[in-house]
Formats: sequence, structure tokens, C-alpha cells
Amino acid sequence: MTKSYLDDKFLIKFFIKNSDELIYLKRIEIRKKITLIFKELLENEKEIIEKLS
Repeated sequence: MTKSYLDDKFLIKFFIKNSDELIYLKRIEIRKKITLIFKELLENEKEIIEKLS
């Protein structure tokens, strides 16, 4: 059994208990990831602009 499998198993139990809360937590997690991606993109963009100018 892999760690992700155990995580999934736990998440399923958790999901059954309080699905609204899980959905909310997932949304926050996704937003954090998106924010990180955009931060990285912005930093990369600044570097590229500096190199080009």
C-alpha cells in the first residue's frame, strides 16, 4: 500500500463524514497552488524582461 493510497482511504472516510468541509479545504489547496504558479510565472517574467532589455 502506497502512501497516496492510504491518504485516499483516509480522505474517503473524511469525505463521507464532512463533505462540505473537504470540498472547502480542497478549494483552498487548489487556490494556494494556483497562487504559487502565478508567483513563479511573475518572477520568471521579470527575469525574462530583464534579460531582454
